Amino acid sequence: YENVPYYRRLFDSIRLRPEDIKGVADLRHIPVTDKAAMRELSVEEKTARNIDLNKCFKLFTSGSTGMPAHLYFTHEDFKVLDMVYLRSFLVNGLKFNDKRAFVMDPHGFETKSRWYHHLGLARYVNISCFLEPDDQINILREARPDFIHGYPSSLKLIAEHIIESGENGLRPKLVSTAAELLDRKGRGLIENAFGVKIYDRYAASEARNIA
Repeated sequence: YENVPYYRRLFDSIRLRPEDIKGVADLRHIPVTDKAAMRELSVEEKTARNIDLNKCFKLFTSGSTGMPAHLYFTHEDFKVLDMVYLRSFLVNGLKFNDKRAFVMDPHGFETKSRWYHHLGLARYVNISCFLEPDDQINILREARPDFIHGYPSSLKLIAEHIIESGENGLRPKLVSTAAELLDRKGRGLIENAFGVKIYDRYAASEARNIA
């Protein structure tokens, strides 16, 4: 209310003051704002006056619910979200010196080399989900990753090819999925092919890892 023009206008439209919110039950008095309404606002209307957007990271949502939306994070926000993202993998067995493989849409690949990569930490290989499954498997066999992450549909295709051929040679210690629904059949196929239990991740661009 103090810093964001849109929320001041929203509260004023129903004569609601911040001090009127004394408990969780009072939140029902605030009109609901949906993503469509946010898209119609100018950046100035929905940005807090005490935030300098020139010093923020600018990202996009995936657009899975419609049109992609712009997101802005301060450096402090991003550090916290990054640590939460990393922690969710570390508590499930990932180590800093493990090699990682990402089977995803190449538009979302991380390509920037960071200082710790030169020390052999957090090494990774990116594999386009648009490649043929055989080509993806060949890259995985060459890379020999400790950790494989990808869309359920992509890893399911890889798993089917591995099971059909009877040749594996891949024994990661951790496999995780995200971005799509992981059904029971897909989970069974992937776990059978790689010999490990899947860690399924639920996330959103606005908050990174959620569950």
